[in-house]
Amino acid sequence: MALPLRDRCWFVSLAVVCRTLLAATFVVSGFLKAIDPWGTIFILENYLVAYNVTMPEWLGLTTSLLLGGVELAIGGLLLLKAQIRITSVAALVTITFFTVVTLLSATIVPVEDCGCFGEAIKLTPWQTFAKNMVLLPMAVCVWYHYRTEPLFDRTKWVNVAMAA
Repeated sequence: MALPLRDRCWFVSLAVVCRTLLAATFVVSGFLKAIDPWGTIFILENYLVAYNVTMPEWLGLTTSLLLGGVELAIGGLLLLKAQIRITSVAALVTITFFTVVTLLSATIVPVEDCGCFGEAIKLTPWQTFAKNMVLLPMAVCVWYHYRTEPLFDRTKWVNVAMAA
């Protein structure tokens, strides 16, 4: 009897590679946003102007800090494989959302810089969309592989990761 896809050796290896690359992308992106929150605010304002939305100044800083922190958390949790079932869903939802936003910014609502990596690495909307089209199948692979893991994992390393 054949093993289910998620238990086959090649798929397990693929899921580990995808998880590691996805985690690295989230960590780098979150770190670069976290060290330059004002640059992230500037990029957020560009998006808000393009979508004709206004936001109070304090909310811009809060959103900037939260965005960097959430990306760092997702990346770190993916890297440590902590709360992997929930984290894989969060990564998939985040990548899907950003893929839709970057497609819109490349086509309908033009924004010149996505801000994915803060002010450190400049990408055009089409470059960002291409990057997201590589990351999206990785996120699906990670979610698919870890979707049957326990919902809450309370091992020692998970407690350390969650406390950090």
